[in-house]
Amino acid sequence: MWMYYKNSLYIYITDKIVPEVNNIKNTYGFDYTNVNDLKLLVAIIEKKADYIVQSGGTPPSLGSVGDEKLVVADGDLTLGPGSGAGILVVKGNLTLHGNVSYRGVILVIGTGVMTRFGGGNGAITGGTLVAKVVGPDGIYGTADDALGPGPMFDTSGGGNSDYRYCSSAVNDAFSKLILMLSWNQAF
Repeated sequence: MWMYYKNSLYIYITDKIVPEVNNIKNTYGFDYTNVNDLKLLVAIIEKKADYIVQSGGTPPSLGSVGDEKLVVADGDLTLGPGSGAGILVVKGNLTLHGNVSYRGVILVIGTGVMTRFGGGNGAITGGTLVAKVVGPDGIYGTADDALGPGPMFDTSGGGNSDYRYCSSAVNDAFSKLILMLSWNQAF
């Protein structure tokens, strides 16, 4: 797990930060070191989301390999035990308990707090980004965003759990976000 700081934005991303952030930017067009790009990414995922969950709620499904889901938590989210696959966006605090496994991309963009207690045998495979873009007022999208202390990532009580960066899992997850940027009829 690495921490990256640029222009008042703190980001945690798993393994190989510089080459992988650049690869994702070049492949998908989003700069994970830019607050506006992160907010745009969240907005795009929200528009295509399979499920939007209110703070404290539980999504009906987090997906599975071959049936990946786009899930957005519009506030805090607590999971565990369980599994999922796809893209998980959390605008508040993400808390994982017990045997939580996930394959894909986890984006904690907002308050920038992710805590994993007692990982058990769970495995997080893909990429995880924790970015604080909410300022001291604690409200996403206001003028003080990206001010104050940086994000927090805590993994207490690991058990046999694992975090693994996997570009294939990241690519599979982002394949749900393929966008048509322009269209031209040619004949």
